[in-house]
Amino acid sequence: MRAVRPAVRVGRASTVLRPVALVTVIGLAALLFGLFALDIAVGEFRIPVGRVLDVLGGGGTRAQRFVIMDSRLPRALTAVVVGAALGLAGAVTQSILHNPLASPDLLGIT
Repeated sequence: MRAVRPAVRVGRASTVLRPVALVTVIGLAALLFGLFALDIAVGEFRIPVGRVLDVLGGGGTRAQRFVIMDSRLPRALTAVVVGAALGLAGAVTQSILHNPLASPDLLGIT
């Protein structure tokens, strides 16, 4: 006999609660945030990760705010957005073509 998974309902929308998938998504989001903060911290002018989080929260010195907010944060955000766009492009290509080996690249479908 299979165990029944609990359903989560919000208004008219409902989904099945999958604990393993939820833990995986939360873990990957935490890893993304940690690597995001590490990417901002590393550079010619090294800033500790704790100070990066402080500056992102509104603290830090004027020099640290300039380096993080004006120089490194746009670069890190661009990397996250481009990575997400490439992943989404691959998922859309594979779902449209029904081919798990299809990938969007410069030369077409491979």
